[in-house]
Amino acid sequence: MVVQPSCILIKEQIMHRIVLGLLIGILVSLPVAGQAAMRVGVTVAPQVQFVERLAGPLVEVDPLVTPGKEPHNYEPTPRQMQQLAESTLYFAIGMPWEERWLPKIAGATPTLEIVHLDEGLEKIALPEHGHDAEHGHGHEAEEAHGHDHAGDHAKEHAEHHHESGELDPHLWTSPRLVMQMARTMAAALARKDPANAATYQANLDAFLKEVQALDDELTQLFAGKGGRFMVYHPAWGYFARDYGLTQVPIELDGKEPSAKELKNIIDEAKHAKVQLVFVQPQFSMKAAQIITRDIGAEVVPADPLAQDWLANMRAVAAAFKSALR
Repeated sequence: MVVQPSCILIKEQIMHRIVLGLLIGILVSLPVAGQAAMRVGVTVAPQVQFVERLAGPLVEVDPLVTPGKEPHNYEPTPRQMQQLAESTLYFAIGMPWEERWLPKIAGATPTLEIVHLDEGLEKIALPEHGHDAEHGHGHEAEEAHGHDHAGDHAKEHAEHHHESGELDPHLWTSPRLVMQMARTMAAALARKDPANAATYQANLDAFLKEVQALDDELTQLFAGKGGRFMVYHPAWGYFARDYGLTQVPIELDGKEPSAKELKNIIDEAKHAKVQLVFVQPQFSMKAAQIITRDIGAEVVPADPLAQDWLANMRAVAAAFKSALR
């Protein structure tokens, strides 16, 4: 049988159209060649992972508070201000210094959209120095009423511990709040880059599953545990709230405790048989070292500013569990 040339031509044209259609589909799904990644600014390093999980190579993320820097009284460098001037979005998280600097940043970079991730989130107040013995909730009175120190006292300590009135800015230590913030970030990214909105949504769905799995894991880890853990800086209040724990801080508002406050902390640590005191590298460890020396405890790192947030949360959670009494 002889194949007519016209049939061959038709087949070639069909194959050509099929191949062309496949190529167009592939090209549409890829970023435009040479297209610059959208530049995004964030406040602290854990936010870098959040944004990268949502946007991947579509963005370039610049954290203002770089590793080793103390985040509460930070001041952006001239180079960082230039980076912000070249950015499309800035995800603020509610650190105290942002109140001073965000108006300046907005004035200097009118095209930059600042997204306040803390808006609408339920915040808690930072605690003040001042422990149970000073306020009628001492260990002796508690024991006289037959209270269990590891359970009831943790609850009372959380209820009666004095608050400073300043709101806790460490929102990212709560997986539940991170999920809310991730939704806000994904919406902002899609608003600025609607061509990739489907990508941001798909990445958001995947990230939310990861964080929900982490939350489920930690909920199970601390189920029925209660108890307290001692930290140098009170960065873990939202974590404690989520999982029924209480953090006992040594330092507050950037200030080390007075001699009287330090004595109260040491007395409480001895009574609670504290064996671990958690510190972060951005702060002096002088007071923590005094306490651990006097009570025979160990200093353990727990850095809330680690960039690999998912891995860090699991590692810190395991350390906290080992410290609960």
